[in-house]
Amino acid sequence: MITRKLSEVARMAEGSVPDLFGEVEIQGVALHPDEVRPGCLYIPLSESQGDKREMAEAAVRRGASAMLREAGHMEEYPGQIPSICVEDAKAALLKLAAAYRKELPVRSIAITGSDGKSTTRDVVATMLATTYKTFQADGGVERPLTDLACAILRMEESTEMAVFELQWNAHEDLAEQARFVRAEAAIITNVGETQLKLLGSRREVAAATMKVVEGLLPGSLLVYNGEEPLLREMLALADKPEGLLTYRFGSTEEADIYPIAIMNELEGTCFKTNLPTTSYFRVPLLGLHNIMNALASAALTKYMGVCDQDAVTGMNSLERVYTRLVPMYTRSGAVIFNDSLSATPTSMKAAIELLKELSGYQRKIVVLGDMADLGPDEVRYHKEIGAMLTAPEIYKVFAYGTLARHIASEAGKGQPPGRVKWFQEKAELIDAVAAEANAKDAILVKGSRMLGLDELVEVLTGV
Repeated sequence: MITRKLSEVARMAEGSVPDLFGEVEIQGVALHPDEVRPGCLYIPLSESQGDKREMAEAAVRRGASAMLREAGHMEEYPGQIPSICVEDAKAALLKLAAAYRKELPVRSIAITGSDGKSTTRDVVATMLATTYKTFQADGGVERPLTDLACAILRMEESTEMAVFELQWNAHEDLAEQARFVRAEAAIITNVGETQLKLLGSRREVAAATMKVVEGLLPGSLLVYNGEEPLLREMLALADKPEGLLTYRFGSTEEADIYPIAIMNELEGTCFKTNLPTTSYFRVPLLGLHNIMNALASAALTKYMGVCDQDAVTGMNSLERVYTRLVPMYTRSGAVIFNDSLSATPTSMKAAIELLKELSGYQRKIVVLGDMADLGPDEVRYHKEIGAMLTAPEIYKVFAYGTLARHIASEAGKGQPPGRVKWFQEKAELIDAVAAEANAKDAILVKGSRMLGLDELVEVLTGV
C-alpha cells in the first residue's frame, strides 16, 4: 500500500500541508471510519452519508495518522490531527492514486465485458501469480474511478502485475477507467444484455464496451471474443491507440485461439488449444462459456510472459467459487449447480445448455429467477428462456419472481402438466424444491442477486 510522508502526499494530491506536519508518514488510505487502520490517511468524501465531524473523530479514535480537509469546510473536522487541505476530496483522491500509479513499474490489465468478467479476472490473476507478484481488484459499478483509486493505493510497491475488472458507468466510461489504471492489455469477454435498460440495445452495449480500447497505452494488446460481430464492427470504428495488437478467442478455427479437444468432468473441464503446446489446460469450472474465458486468459498471460507449464499450473489452481456453477450436494444427495448471484439472458442460456449436456443424472431440474435491468424487451427475454425449457432433457421447472412468471408460462407450453411451477413467495419455493430433490438429480439454480436464491442453496446444502 502507499507509504509516504504528508509533504509527498500533498504534492501528489495537489494540496497543501503545514511544514509542521510534513514529515508525518501515512500507510494506506480509508474513505470511511470503519475502514481506518492505524497509520492511514482518512479521506472523507462529500458524498459520504453521516455527520462529517463525528466520522472524522471516529477515524482519529481508530488511529488515522492524518486526513484530507476540504477548504471551506474546516469547521466540520477535528483540529487535533495532521491534515492536508484540498479543494475537493474526491479529485484529490484521484490525483493521489494517479500519481502513485505513475510511480509504480507495475503492468496493468483491464478485464471487461457483459458476462464472465469476475471469472476471467480471477483466472488471469491466478495464472500471472505463478510468475509475477500479482494484484487484482474490481472497479465497482456505482463509482468505478473512486474504487479503482482505492485499489491502486492498496497495491504494494513491489507489485509486478495488476488485473482490474472494469465496470461500465454512464459518467466514468471504460476509456477513462483504462486510462486511469494505465492498462497495456485488455480482455473483452462478450457482449450480452447487461445495461440494456440504460443503453437500449446490444449494439450500444458493444459500443460502450469497446471504449476500453481508447484508454489503452500505445502498443497494447486487446484480446476479444471473435464470435461477436458487434465487437468486430465497433473495433473497426474505435479510436485505437498506436500499435494496438489484437487477438481473437472463440470456439472454431476462425479464432486465433480455440479449443481442439474438450473433456467435461464434474469437478471441471480439461481442454487443449490449437497453440503449439502438448499441455492440457484444466479449469475447475463448467460450460463452454467458461472455456471461452479460460482461452482469453491463456492468450493474454502468454503475451505477458507466463510460460506454458506455469499457465497450466495456474489455471488448475484457480480457487473454486460456489456461485459459479460449482457442484454442491444437498442433504438428499442431489447435485446443485449454484449460479445464484447474477443472471442475464446470455449467461442463463449458457447455464441451461450446460445442464442439458451433463450425463449421469436421472432428472434435471431448473430453479430460475428474474433477470434484472433488461429494458423494454424484458418480457421477451424471459419467454426465450422459457422456450428452452421445453426440451426433453429438463424434467421440472421452478420459477420465482414477477418476470420469471413468463419463463414458467412459456415452459409450460411444452412440458407435461405439473412439471412447471411458479412462485411468488421464496419460502414456498424453498419448501417445494426441498421436497422434490432426490439423489441423482441435477439442479440448476440461477437468478439475479436481488432475489436471494443463494438462501435456497444454503437451506438445501447446509452450507
